[in-house]
Amino acid sequence: MPDSDSDLKSDYTDVHEICRSGWDGFLYEAQLNMDYYLGAQFTGEEQRKADLRGSNLYVINKMARQVNLLHGYEIRNRHILKIGPTEGQDDEACQQHTGVIMHAMSSGNVSGYDVMSEAFKWGPLLSGSNLIEIWREREGNFRYSRHGFNGFLLDPAVTQRDLSDCDNILLGQWISKDKVKMLLPTGADKIKNIPALLTTERWEFLGEPTLANKAKRRLYERWYRRQIKYVPTIIHRISGQEIPYDNYVQKFAYGNDNFAQRMIDNVRFPNGVPILVKYSKPVPWIRLSIFVDGEPVYDDEDPNLMEDYSFIWMNGDWAPEVRRDDLKLQGFASTLRDPQKARTRRACQALDIMESSIHNVRLIRDKYIKNVKDTYKSGSSVPIHIKDDTPAEMTLDRIFLQMPGPDVNSGILSMMEILDKDLTEAGGLNEEIFGSDDKGDIPAILARFRTGQALTGQGGLFQNFRSAKREVGVKSVRLFQLNYDPAKIHRIINEWPTEGFYEKDFTKFDCTPTEGLLTDSQQHTFYLEMKYLRETFPDFAQILTPSIMVKILPIQFKRELMQWIEQAEQSQQAQQQEAMKDKKRMDALIEAQTAERVSAVPENRANALVDRVTAMAKLDEMQSNKRLEYFDRLLKIEELQIKRDQAKQAKLPAKTKAKKKAG
Repeated sequence: MPDSDSDLKSDYTDVHEICRSGWDGFLYEAQLNMDYYLGAQFTGEEQRKADLRGSNLYVINKMARQVNLLHGYEIRNRHILKIGPTEGQDDEACQQHTGVIMHAMSSGNVSGYDVMSEAFKWGPLLSGSNLIEIWREREGNFRYSRHGFNGFLLDPAVTQRDLSDCDNILLGQWISKDKVKMLLPTGADKIKNIPALLTTERWEFLGEPTLANKAKRRLYERWYRRQIKYVPTIIHRISGQEIPYDNYVQKFAYGNDNFAQRMIDNVRFPNGVPILVKYSKPVPWIRLSIFVDGEPVYDDEDPNLMEDYSFIWMNGDWAPEVRRDDLKLQGFASTLRDPQKARTRRACQALDIMESSIHNVRLIRDKYIKNVKDTYKSGSSVPIHIKDDTPAEMTLDRIFLQMPGPDVNSGILSMMEILDKDLTEAGGLNEEIFGSDDKGDIPAILARFRTGQALTGQGGLFQNFRSAKREVGVKSVRLFQLNYDPAKIHRIINEWPTEGFYEKDFTKFDCTPTEGLLTDSQQHTFYLEMKYLRETFPDFAQILTPSIMVKILPIQFKRELMQWIEQAEQSQQAQQQEAMKDKKRMDALIEAQTAERVSAVPENRANALVDRVTAMAKLDEMQSNKRLEYFDRLLKIEELQIKRDQAKQAKLPAKTKAKKKAG
């Protein structure tokens, strides 16, 4: 640790110089990519030559449409970030973390998804490198922001995309004094004695304040670096449990250090091996130093309290084994610069030839024209002013001789078409992906296949984007655990955190950041899939109820429609319950009536039937259709009983019948 502020400033200057020189070639290439995308595709020398010959330099920017297409494709297919459980782990804690991260991603003026999309465009697609930061504002809420390629420097020796082997991260930006006070963890009063800089030797690609810093902007610099601290720790040989020595003293030795040391020395196995072992455990931590206008104002542990950077690196093609820094990291636009440059030059040459082919001239004698300026509005020909004392025999070809320019060669136009094709194919795309309408002879299914193949060629870009997005999820979960207390979690998701919410190794073993549906097109596709299952398999109609289908349908006024559906379902359930009660009453009555002994005399059966019908009529609560059903069932029972009696009478001997008749 530096002994003084001067030592800290010296160390920071050395580290900045190392990092700056290590990325020198990349910074120039990244700036060129940005310039080409924004239309600045000519050097100063080319512009001066064009001015001397009176030519205009035109930029027909065809590389921009490729960058915009890939950027738009990512936005159109955007997914939400959620925390899913690993197999057999705590699903409830993952759901709570999903609710917290969705709140953080959608809070603020700019959502976290918009920040990642912008970092994808200006990083992997253009410059090749952007940095996403998860930072905590003064109110304690976490927000997401991005840093352009010219606002940060990484350790040149970094080889991993997740920055796990990056020892230093430097950031610089020009911001207002009030914003500096809001961002400083402590020591905000120190900056009032620090004079504002007018210029700086660092961060030349970041630019300098305008008008000699008349607005009094402050240079706000941060230096993050990984360090190791050794914490006295007690390990139990039987259970393998580790506990910091200070906690052990407070918990088991009543705060007495001597007593704790005696326990460590005396608690042993029968063979004399100690059970408790004290050792210095290496613990990684992030140290942060902040400089305002070159003066240190903070030097301590990162206030986020995480053992890792709260930054996510979003980069393009990354080959750390290459020695040249201008080659090992490149954006998608790097492959488009040369064909775009060649195409622009040929277009300018063709336009120059066409403009030089205009031979129309106008002779003007200023003496006889009242308003000479109006002559410039009479057409596209070139005005030639003739002196009034010019001899009459002086012909125009002796006054002004113009050499005829050549016609535009068809080969130049053919070359421009070839360059257009090369420019498209250099980025791994094709014309179908741009929606070209001049492919009428190509079937639609073939055009869609070619479009898909072109996007497949850019799979590496989107894979890196998804990896960075998962890293955003992992680091967000850890920051929430360290900085949000249970009351804060309850305020966000209206639930108290579960037992496993704050487990330190939760992001390693219990959860996996995944993607979910976000855009309307994705939700509509999901709805169509559920609708297909409901129509194809009748059993799904009971599972996918109307309320569930409406929940997944991306429509407006969904809340009001859900309320109407809930009211209808409640009314239907009440009717079904009432119908069940009626059915139970009917079944009980039928069972009671059939249990009675049927009279042996048919006449008595008729009277009993009348009595049963009369009893049924007294059930006013029954619906009319249920009564008819009940009456029909009684008639069938009586008919069945009469048939049984007739069958018995037919089987009796004739004498028995005669006796019964005589009696």
